[in-house]
Amino acid sequence: MDTNVKHIEGFYLIPDSHKYLLEGSIDVILTTISKRGYPHSSMIWSSYDGQNILLNTGIGYQKERNMRRNPNVSVFAYDPMEPEKWISVTGIVELVSEGAVEHLNQLCYKYTGLEDFYRDLMPELTGEERVIVKITPKSIRVDAN
Repeated sequence: MDTNVKHIEGFYLIPDSHKYLLEGSIDVILTTISKRGYPHSSMIWSSYDGQNILLNTGIGYQKERNMRRNPNVSVFAYDPMEPEKWISVTGIVELVSEGAVEHLNQLCYKYTGLEDFYRDLMPELTGEERVIVKITPKSIRVDAN
């Protein structure tokens, strides 16, 4: 484990120097495992609650089906202005329905400045069911900086 990563009470905490990669408006790469055992990667919006990485997806999407089958995932993010600054987190997923649309709208505002994902950005997806992807870190790697 990198010396920049803190392990407290069974949780791995994102180093302060790298939190902005998950808290800001930088797209992250989520990698899940497909039914056939192959990696499946998607670019996705993220947030960080101080303990868990939070993503959001629709029920029935490939990544959601993969996570229901196998909750082991990885998330990778790097700073596009400083590409040598990166973080890689592996963890276990919990899918949470409660508050998913509100969380999606928070992400939408953070990433686009638009307040309502369905009304302002993707009206054609109105009516889909959403889940919050709550990732508990089990391993964290960061750049050498």
